[in-house]
Amino acid sequence: MFDEVSRYTTVRLAGMLALAILLSGCASQKADAPSPGPTASAAPTVGTLQPTPAPTATAIVAPLNLSDPSSWIIGFAGVGPLVLGADLTSTKESMTAFTQTVWDDCPSRSVVTFDGAGSSSFVIADQGSDGIIQQVVVQAGENATDSAMLSARTSAGIGIGATLDQLTIAYPSITSQDAGTPIAQYALASGQGKWIHFVVLEDKVSQIIVSSQAGIAKELCG
Repeated sequence: MFDEVSRYTTVRLAGMLALAILLSGCASQKADAPSPGPTASAAPTVGTLQPTPAPTATAIVAPLNLSDPSSWIIGFAGVGPLVLGADLTSTKESMTAFTQTVWDDCPSRSVVTFDGAGSSSFVIADQGSDGIIQQVVVQAGENATDSAMLSARTSAGIGIGATLDQLTIAYPSITSQDAGTPIAQYALASGQGKWIHFVVLEDKVSQIIVSSQAGIAKELCG
């Protein structure tokens, strides 16, 4: 009987030991299992992040300075604010920075001279006797040195006082109009019915005339 009791006790102890080992393994598996990480947030959708557009560049154009002839450009359209085809009376009213002289000896046409302190002199004429500017003349004022320094100029830098060499270098294709005249004359043609004429006296540009005529008029009043 003692043997049966011993055998029963041994079997029971073995069963309890096996159960303990099994429970220990389950606990170990639960402890070793990694805990789930935080849920990843959704990545931003491409296209929802809109870049800020760069500001559009705006061209800055300096206003025309009516009292500073050295800032005026001589071109086929005219000289600064003195524009071919513009109304002569309105142009006169805008030139308040200059002394104005109306040519009284021109009964059928309007011719006006504008003189500024130290600058070159300007003449406008309505050769069609219709009040529309058809010719603009730039010429030396009372002081030749100041006239050269403060002269309006072409886009190539030619103004009153420029030398003949400077003129021909700036415009290699310029044409001479000396035929039948004692004074050297040169002309640039726009190809659209406009001309810029240069009168050269003693090797220097003394007059620049912008007009719709192929030649220089002998008389502004005629």
